[in-house]
Amino acid sequence: MVKAIKLNDEIDKSGDIRVARDFVMKIISDQDNIRDNCLNSLIYPNTNEHLYCYRHLFENRKNMLSVIASSEQILSAISAGATEIDAFDISRFPKYYFYLKKAAIQGLTPKEYISFFHAEPEYEILPIKSWLYEDKIRKYMDKEGLVFWDYLFSIFFWKTIKEGLCRENHVAYGMQMENNRYLKKKEYYELRAKLKDAQVNIKTGDIRDLIGSYQNEYDVIYLSNIHSYIRRSEFRNLLCKLKTTPEGVMILGLVEGRMGPHSDDFKFSLVNKQPYKFTRENGYITARKR
Repeated sequence: MVKAIKLNDEIDKSGDIRVARDFVMKIISDQDNIRDNCLNSLIYPNTNEHLYCYRHLFENRKNMLSVIASSEQILSAISAGATEIDAFDISRFPKYYFYLKKAAIQGLTPKEYISFFHAEPEYEILPIKSWLYEDKIRKYMDKEGLVFWDYLFSIFFWKTIKEGLCRENHVAYGMQMENNRYLKKKEYYELRAKLKDAQVNIKTGDIRDLIGSYQNEYDVIYLSNIHSYIRRSEFRNLLCKLKTTPEGVMILGLVEGRMGPHSDDFKFSLVNKQPYKFTRENGYITARKR
């Protein structure tokens, strides 16, 4: 394991590491960690959307605004050619998971990466996963992520960390492989090369508060299911302030809920009140400039 680290305010200025440590400790003590839509929300380890249905929308698009979530939409966009990404998440944890996945792609073989992030639980081998981090991943880690993950790996096995910080979103192994084309050997090494030129700018916070920071026009805006967590008027305000390029596209996850974009209520309540036209696709919604 990574050499034990003594935590202090200089190392953990944001307090993120202490919160992460306490979450993992609660799991060990069989306490309930579940959080939703807040600063301490747990990580989605894999997307539970049908990314394979809409990843073609990332092709030939250079800049992107995206929620971080599982990081898989961001990695798929970079794989498709995106080089400038503004990323945000309401939770403090997803950015660290992105740093971990990014470093892992640079340090692991495709087989090792799949084993580390995507293997079924019965294939979990505790010491090997921690060794992969220490020997192959950490040397590629961004500075902020290095402090975070070094501390957690110095006191916990990877399986325990995941149980403490990640949701059980029950995405089947086959779906994970189908969603993420970059897991194929050729695309994996192409993504590794593209990561060196991609700039990912990350902010932690509620998109309703961050909206003033995102005044650029984007080739693609990925909002997942944010619409299901906020009021219709707040979502309409986001639509009026976020900007796509003339040929740009906004992507919304198609989920059940009080504001689900699958519903006629959602579709017609926004018509003529914002600059985008919505189209229901196979498992998602697109919004394009009128």
